[in-house]
Amino acid sequence: MNNLLKGFALALSLIVSQAASATGLIDPALNGFAQGQNGAATAKVIILVNSTQQMATIPKPQRYDRVGVVTWYKEVARQSTLPLLTDIQNRTIAGVKVTGVYWVNGSIAAEVTPMGLRALAQHPSTTKIYKNNIHGRDPVMAVREGAHRSTETISNEYDFTTLGLDRLFKEKPQINGQGAVVGVVDTGVDGSHPALAGKVLSFWNGNTHSTTPPQDFDQHGTHVSGTIAGGNRTDNWIGVAPGAKLAVAGALMNYDTMAEGMQWFLDQEHNPAVAQKVKAVSNSWNTGGAPDQEVFYKALAAWEAAGILPVFSAGNAGPSAGSITHPHEYPGTFAVAAYGPDEKIANFSSRGPGNFHGKPTQKPDLAAPGVQINSSIPGGKYARFDGTSMATPHVTGTVALLLQINPKLNPAQLKEIIVKTLKVPKGMQRGQWTADWGFGQLDSYAAVMGAATFSGINLKMASIGFQTLDSIDQQILANASLGEVGAGVDIYPETDTTAWLNPQDIY
Repeated sequence: MNNLLKGFALALSLIVSQAASATGLIDPALNGFAQGQNGAATAKVIILVNSTQQMATIPKPQRYDRVGVVTWYKEVARQSTLPLLTDIQNRTIAGVKVTGVYWVNGSIAAEVTPMGLRALAQHPSTTKIYKNNIHGRDPVMAVREGAHRSTETISNEYDFTTLGLDRLFKEKPQINGQGAVVGVVDTGVDGSHPALAGKVLSFWNGNTHSTTPPQDFDQHGTHVSGTIAGGNRTDNWIGVAPGAKLAVAGALMNYDTMAEGMQWFLDQEHNPAVAQKVKAVSNSWNTGGAPDQEVFYKALAAWEAAGILPVFSAGNAGPSAGSITHPHEYPGTFAVAAYGPDEKIANFSSRGPGNFHGKPTQKPDLAAPGVQINSSIPGGKYARFDGTSMATPHVTGTVALLLQINPKLNPAQLKEIIVKTLKVPKGMQRGQWTADWGFGQLDSYAAVMGAATFSGINLKMASIGFQTLDSIDQQILANASLGEVGAGVDIYPETDTTAWLNPQDIY
């Protein structure tokens, strides 16, 4: 009996010891690999490290201070990843080859053996281990042949007329996005396309992990980019803000490539001051295949804290309720639904609400044209695409127009101006949110007028080249200050862990 009790005590101590070391949660998609069941010698993973202590103790910068926020994120990541990286380098943990470290979300990319995966899961720095999933753009719902838009035919294009762009171009031809720089995360961009020539300031290539001449690995990114800034206002009317410039990341590959691409927007040329002018990024992509989206929530929190507005497609999973796709449900996104020529929400457009950590979010925020949108595709060609991917760049282009008027506008102010000037669809009241329209229908003309009023600018007195209007009253930002980064940098700790495996589950 005494031996039986000793055996029970030993078994209990092993269970307690194992539970104490069970610090990291594991993506269930890695279970078969960890158990040696799929025959693979190695797997690619993303390791999310615990940075709670560092975030609490390192002094926070002011929100929207790009250089300060980037410096803060880098130091948080350096301190939080150091113990794990040191143990890997010293081979205290074997079977792990580090392939990337990303301060934008405090993650480490690695190639691991089953033994290495088990060791990582028990390291005290590990929070979660994701399978390094393939990433994708939102699917295009329909494709038709497109063409140049001439001055004679522009009045027939519903996206230009419903947004009030035809009126804006006629009354305020100098408002074309000149001086503004906006970003695009997509499949790349054909920088040699006649409608986009000279408009791509910088391009990050996810295949080479470096800046290269722009190229599109598909068609999607060129189409989106054309809607933002393509063409001109003489003989090729496709872009909302043809005077704007683009910074594009061809990053839709894997989770680690996405982290690196999203990080690039905050620190181009390893200098956050160089990236300072990018105030909004157009995102027509979605994620899936993981138990949660925390690895992307963190990167989006970094963007917003540093002064980048994440403009996102709502998704093409409609018309059922709650069909917003990931990570568009994140509260800091500006999620865009799609409507067609009949000014009704497209059947494919994802409906709200979003689901963020088990709580509903008011996504989409607004709707824009997303059916039969004529824009550029690689090879100097044009096509009409359907999708919320096509609605999103209309909003990003409108943001470029607002930034021309006042380059000091921050994400909160940009959202406020656009939302307060939305058209109210029939049957809705101003300020009311609905699952299909969000708060209403984008009105680019009204947004421009609203930005001018907000900034105290007389558009009749303004000359061509609004990038020179840098003498905006500094009190605008002072009055709109949102204080320290604080919750803006909060990683929104994941509380629902039911979909994850514990380390002991893979033994």
